[in-house]
Amino acid sequence: RPVSLQQIVDARAGKKPFAEFMKQEIFQPAGMIHTVVLTHPGQEVKNRVTGYKFHRGKWIESRLDTHAYGDGQIMTTPNDFASWEKALHEYKVLDAKSLSLAQKSSTLKNGKPTDYGFGWWINSPKVISHEGCWNGTATFNVRYLGKGSVQVLSNSENLMVGELANKTLTVWFGGEIER
Repeated sequence: RPVSLQQIVDARAGKKPFAEFMKQEIFQPAGMIHTVVLTHPGQEVKNRVTGYKFHRGKWIESRLDTHAYGDGQIMTTPNDFASWEKALHEYKVLDAKSLSLAQKSSTLKNGKPTDYGFGWWINSPKVISHEGCWNGTATFNVRYLGKGSVQVLSNSENLMVGELANKTLTVWFGGEIER
């Protein structure tokens, strides 16, 4: 059953551990069988790739695990990311009302739009995106609502993932995309 934004808030208020909530309410219903939330620095993650950065003319390993759950500490795979997109489209993880709110710009008290929903930048009425980066990684997800999406996951914090994802989306849908 999909969850609402209120259920997410209620779970947090109930002190349910974030990693447990995400596994039970988000990852499992979405079919994300290889996705985990790191609960402590140095946690073993099966098949985790090494992250890199290009620094002073050479590639070096880059990794920093923290206790900032949900911000840089969710580990997933390309297949699980595709499952996430499918689950969103089929309302398996969020109900339709919550997903709609997440994909629309919030409004400030002065009436100006924020161009940000709950987790997505609103690029246009039909194109939204979310990016993430952390030591040794960079990800970008751009969605052309009702049409498709592109996800780029990299184990280099230097890769311009947003540019790559947006160019790919433009090639696939061409002039059809409203910007």
